This record gives sequence, C-alpha cells and structure tokens, in this order.
Amino acid sequence: MNKILFSAFFSLLFFITFEALSFEGKEFKIPKFHAKQYLLPDNHPLQEQLKAIFLDSLMFETPHHWQLAGFQVFNRVHRGLMVARYPSINGYLFKKFQNHIPTTNQLDNYLKRITGALALDHFIRRHHLQYIVVPKKWLYLLPKKFSDPKTKERSYILIVEEMDICSGGADPLGEVAQKYSHIEKETLQELCLVLYHFRGLDSMLHNMPFTYQDKIAFIDTEKWNIKRKGYLRHAMAYLPLDKQQEALMIFQSLEKQEHK
Repeated sequence: MNKILFSAFFSLLFFITFEALSFEGKEFKIPKFHAKQYLLPDNHPLQEQLKAIFLDSLMFETPHHWQLAGFQVFNRVHRGLMVARYPSINGYLFKKFQNHIPTTNQLDNYLKRITGALALDHFIRRHHLQYIVVPKKWLYLLPKKFSDPKTKERSYILIVEEMDICSGGADPLGEVAQKYSHIEKETLQELCLVLYHFRGLDSMLHNMPFTYQDKIAFIDTEKWNIKRKGYLRHAMAYLPLDKQQEALMIFQSLEKQEHK
C-alpha cells in the first residue's frame, strides 16, 4: 500500500513539474523543487548496481582517477565536466565534475541540465513531435565519503540516458553532417520549432546529433533557457540551399505568429 501511495505521489509530483515547465509565451518557469525531487527513483533497476561502483572518494579527482575505478572516460573534458560509461551498465552515461569544482556549482549545473531535459520533453509531448528526442536525466546521491571535505555538502552525479547517436559530430564527412545534408522536410520543421522556442539549445552538431532512428537528439540541455541571436547558428551551413531557405521561411512564419 505504501509503495502504491509513493508511486501516486511521485507521479503527481512530476505532473506538477511538467506543468511548471509548460510553455507560456516563450517563457518557461523552472520549478523550485529540492534536488531530491530529481533523484533516480528508488525502484529504478540501476540502484543496486550503483551501490557497487562508487567506492573511492578520490575517483573524481581527474579523468585518470575515474578510469582507474573501472569507468570508460571520454577524452573530452569541458570546464571540469567529465563523461563516462561503466562497462556492465548499458544504456546510461555518467557526468561528473572533477573534485576541484565547488559542490554547489556542480549541483546547480546538473539541475539546469535536468530541468532543460524536462522542459523539452514536455514541449515534445505537447506538440506531438515525432523527430525530436531528449534523454532522460537524474541525480544520484553519492555516499557520504564523497561529501565536500570543507563544507560537508553531499555530492551528486548526473545519470543520463544514452542515445543511439550517429558519429562524426561537426566533421563535414561524418554521419551527423551527412544526415543534416539530407534532412527531411518534416524533421526540419520540428527542428526549427524547437530552436525557435529554445534558443539556448541552438548549438553545434555534436550537441544536437541525429540518431540511427533518424531523429535529432538534444543531448546537452544545460543552456536551454538562455537567449541567443539568430537561428541554426552552426547547423545551417550543413543544410542544402533549398533547406536553408525553407528553414528561414519557417522561422519568419513563427515570428509572425508570435507578434500577431
């Protein structure tokens, strides 16, 4: 009975979260919930596995330290943020800042990424988009031994659903660039709709790659609510000329609708 009540409460909580993230005249309201509301659910299949892989409190000192703990760490480290996968855990990635980044700053960044993913997911469902996807993201509270030694603040790691993305990034000969050069009309329309309302997601190709299911995945949602000028700032150059013109017409139409 308690499990049923908890499940109902959790569902209601996320319904409220989605409503708080709803689209209202191009403004999205970030819900001011405590970090615990974004934790990986207690009944998630990963919970038991995670207990056995976060043991050394020094594992996040450097990418090398993390690798020594058994993780496959990606080569790219951006502003102290490391990305890795664990060999026996399929379908998920782990993102964690190095230990020298203040714990509070780490948590703030993770929450931006999670709320961005929630906002875009709600937008996708509300507008019944078929060609845009965004990975699910959760916080995971690390054991107490990982707490900040000075402030005693608890430390978190970000768990991200791994998408089946094409390779190549911004490489003109890569799979992602080739997908953009052959983008379908329906996909372009949905891409423009998303980027019109989420200017902060208008990024480089490696942050909005195609998947092997021919959908565009927005994998970096940290800056979802910032205002950027222009449209398709990096992707436009990879579109054929006719699709570039079509994209501009879509954005112009959206602007007219907004200012009616």
